[in-house]
Amino acid sequence: LGNGDCIFDQKLEHDELQPIVMYFGHVTPSKNFHVIRSQMTDLAQLVQQKCDQDPMANSAGWIINTCGWVEEEGYDLLVDTCKIFEADQVLVLGQERLQYKLKQSFNETKKYNFVTLPKSTGIVERDSTFRRFSRDQKIRNYFFGINKTLSPFTVVLNFTEHDGETPYKLYQIGGGPQAPIEALPIGSQPSIDPTRASEVSLHQDLKRSILGVSFAQNVQEMLHSNVAGFVAVVEVDLEKQRLTVLAPSAGSLPNKLLILGSLKHVDDLVS
Repeated sequence: LGNGDCIFDQKLEHDELQPIVMYFGHVTPSKNFHVIRSQMTDLAQLVQQKCDQDPMANSAGWIINTCGWVEEEGYDLLVDTCKIFEADQVLVLGQERLQYKLKQSFNETKKYNFVTLPKSTGIVERDSTFRRFSRDQKIRNYFFGINKTLSPFTVVLNFTEHDGETPYKLYQIGGGPQAPIEALPIGSQPSIDPTRASEVSLHQDLKRSILGVSFAQNVQEMLHSNVAGFVAVVEVDLEKQRLTVLAPSAGSLPNKLLILGSLKHVDDLVS
């Protein structure tokens, strides 16, 4: 979720021409609609701030590539995307029914222009197998380059204090309790807060997970913060409480707060 490829860099300053990337961590928005809506809102605000300070970027406009899921909750998310980014031109590829439905949803708003484009002859939908292959290939390209021109590094991350260094912390956004049970009426159960960052203990299932390196200064900022880049877990050492990860650059990561989703790579990146 962002406007470009992500490499380790400094935290976003709105006058800098660098990618703005936020890590959702899942392959489908149905995993957590609350988080993706919140991140889209933050992303739209950050991009607008960039455009306000850069006349060339402002005149160029934005191109928003939406999710292909256009039924039920997927349709609601598509409508929200148009509103959040204030899109004035909406191109609908080969789905006249969808264009009509969108026009009905925005019937009272004149600033949206909906255009249906025909699909090119011979175009077929990508099946789930192809999507998994393509996604895994992009993960491999991130670390090794399209033509294997990059050389990533294996880095050991300690999750307990080691040589006086602050330990790394791993969090997953969504699923934490919204309020302690002591603060609720008798007999009530705490509801689940889908936007809360909950700390995750190390476990073997973390192997092959893709982690986002958050720029957040504290746990409360993690939902709204952009990420510096990504690392892939190649080994889990529960006894020593550490992870060995594949990273784009050597040395310590830019921050100690890491984000876990459900995204994993299929092939071994390190053999």
